Amino acid sequence: MKDDEQFARTLEVRVLAHVMTKLAAISLEQRLQAHQAPVTVMQYEVLRLLSYHHYTISELSRKIRVDPATLVPVIDALERQDLAVRQRDSTDRRRVPVLLTEAGIVLLRRIPFFDASDALFSALSSIGDEASAQFLDLLRQVVHQMSGSSTILNDVQSTVAVARAMFAHEHDSIE
Repeated sequence: MKDDEQFARTLEVRVLAHVMTKLAAISLEQRLQAHQAPVTVMQYEVLRLLSYHHYTISELSRKIRVDPATLVPVIDALERQDLAVRQRDSTDRRRVPVLLTEAGIVLLRRIPFFDASDALFSALSSIGDEASAQFLDLLRQVVHQMSGSSTILNDVQSTVAVARAMFAHEHDSIE
């Protein structure tokens, strides 16, 4: 009987995680549309990462946890729009990092990193500081347990550190 309950919880968590991810993506899509940004959510996420550091496609794929083959058409589209460019590394010709162009920088300056209308931001704010901190801690624990190692959690925390630095830089430059 205990397993049945755990299976039911597992199913509900899976469904809720999927819905939460979808709602957050829809909220971001709406923000991109409101700012008339000609990019998809994934393209925007790639541009945000590139605004902080030059990454190869394989490095980007590890950061945002998608297959490199999925990123190739994303990067191709960004290049067609002159928002990013692939460029050979002068110190290692095998390495081809993707760089933000001036047009990419201008686009990102138009779009706030977050705003109060963001669905996830609003939801976490509404449940309060303590509950949102507990929720975050539980998510970290679940990801750690699911991965079986700290590698994925470390990758996630590295990406979060980059995001926090980007947010702090953007916030400082606005004030």
